Amino acid sequence: MLQAAIVFVSTIMLVACLRPIARTIGLVDRPGGRKRHHGEVPVVGGLAMFGGYAIGAMMLPASTLALLPAFLSVAMLVAVGAIDDCVDLRPWVRLLVQVAAAIVMMQSAGVAIDRVLTWSDGAFIGLGALAMPFTVLAVIAAINSYNIVDGIDGLAGGLGLIALLSFLLLDFIRTGQIDTALVVACAPVAAFLVFNAPLAFNRRMRCFMGDAGSTMIGFLVAWFGIRISQDAQANVQPTTILWMTALPLMELLVSFGRRLAKGRSPFLADADHFHHQLMRAGLSAPAASGALLSIAAAYAVCGLLMEHFAVAGSVSLLLLLTTGTVCCMALGNISTCRKRLARLRSARFPLRAVPLSFADTAVTPRATAAEETGLDRAH
Repeated sequence: MLQAAIVFVSTIMLVACLRPIARTIGLVDRPGGRKRHHGEVPVVGGLAMFGGYAIGAMMLPASTLALLPAFLSVAMLVAVGAIDDCVDLRPWVRLLVQVAAAIVMMQSAGVAIDRVLTWSDGAFIGLGALAMPFTVLAVIAAINSYNIVDGIDGLAGGLGLIALLSFLLLDFIRTGQIDTALVVACAPVAAFLVFNAPLAFNRRMRCFMGDAGSTMIGFLVAWFGIRISQDAQANVQPTTILWMTALPLMELLVSFGRRLAKGRSPFLADADHFHHQLMRAGLSAPAASGALLSIAAAYAVCGLLMEHFAVAGSVSLLLLLTTGTVCCMALGNISTCRKRLARLRSARFPLRAVPLSFADTAVTPRATAAEETGLDRAH
């Protein structure tokens, strides 16, 4: 579509324009501590994505603008995120802005999560008076789930794009129409990945999205997920949206649970995320990113299959919780799983001198990026 092409090109041009002035305005990420990337990297991806998204929104007809989230909410999150990328803000400041953004979205668009499980006859379990506080909580969870996975090149942007493209396909299957607003939301994220995907050609022009970008992606995913799942005409199971955003949500729950179990604040960052575990097990940063994106894509496909075969919401949720638990346990103990698999293969094939592709000692990888920002930051 023409709008998507214009947004894509505009975002790329904005990144190219902002990169040279990033150091002047203080939007540069320097290595040190948990951040093991090489050299100073401009953190302008979030601002460029917002600029491209704004250009796309202005090109949409008035009837389609109603399908976009509250522009004020997105602007608030991006502005505070950009400030946080320059000067560390307190977690409670960012949390208050996220609550305000969710409230503005609900009041301006008149949407909230009311249906949580839908039966085959169209009946559903509603939240009633709890719909608004639950919606605020869901929006905050979505924002911070994409913020917390923003640790290596291509991961947060790739996960956001997988979710948005899944929504686009799901909406097309259910309604038979292409959602222009969703296309406009996908285009800037795809353009950012031109500069951030872990590929050889883009290392010299690499940039990060920062807190501004990750919060924007999380909010867009929350908005479109709520709108699609709560639209009676689309008749989409709310649990299907969870399949399409499963990996970031699992990362959020596991990270917060791990920190609370250790008696730490859930907002204090650590180096035990899924991508850290994969890299300590010997994967390179690009390989870790590719593995997690593949898992997220597999979950999204499962969600589409659940919708296609009209699986009951309760069954879909049970399957998601079961597979999610297994996935979290495997990703959280990947080194142990590799060693046990290596011993198993050695026992089955004792004549083989070298275990199949597994080493007993973990290889220390060279991370291509570590830009954890937002609420997931140590102070």
